[in-house]
Amino acid sequence: MKTPAKIILSFSEREKKLFSPHSIFTPIPNVEFRWVDNTQMSAKEWQEALVQFQPNALVSCWSTARIPDEFLQSSPLLPQYLCHVSGSVRHIISRSFMERGGLVTTWGNMAAPMVAEHALLL
Repeated sequence: MKTPAKIILSFSEREKKLFSPHSIFTPIPNVEFRWVDNTQMSAKEWQEALVQFQPNALVSCWSTARIPDEFLQSSPLLPQYLCHVSGSVRHIISRSFMERGGLVTTWGNMAAPMVAEHALLL
């Protein structure tokens, strides 16, 4: 049997509601999800959660705590992918993550026109 992919979804309760969690928590064959609310964890607890689960991918948001460099150095192949759904990833990972081959995607400027339009509206 194929080893399941492991994905941590790191959202606060507010972000979980905002980004429609009912669609991203739908079971998928050979994929194991774990939801983590960093706002309720210390830095040590966050690192322990990463070490214990060993995620292949991380889906992050505004509240996601930084992935400790110690974890990235001790698990050089994990995570392989960071999907950030809001803004910059600078506070979550160091440049070394990408230098070692980690993949990163963000919304980038996809939401920029809507944000600018609403700013003008306000």
